[in-house]
Amino acid sequence: MYRSRRNSFIESITNKLQSPKNYPFVDGNKRTDFTIGTLFLKLNEYRLFAPEPAAAIAFEKLAAGKLTEAKLAAWFKEHCSKG
Repeated sequence: MYRSRRNSFIESITNKLQSPKNYPFVDGNKRTDFTIGTLFLKLNEYRLFAPEPAAAIAFEKLAAGKLTEAKLAAWFKEHCSKG
């Protein structure tokens, strides 16, 4: 399990998800990113508190390359908490 301060943790997850050009599937990549991201959070004792529309918009932007790593990290910081 990855254990570190919150900012390092958020940076780690955004690094893992910031790869829209390397998607392995023809369809379902945004859902896969979201599922992997939330699983990663859960395994590290974080909870995601984001309304479904906000999550959908964020991952649409990620897939389109319109969401920078810094903005994705800020989105996760805003929508998740430890515990």
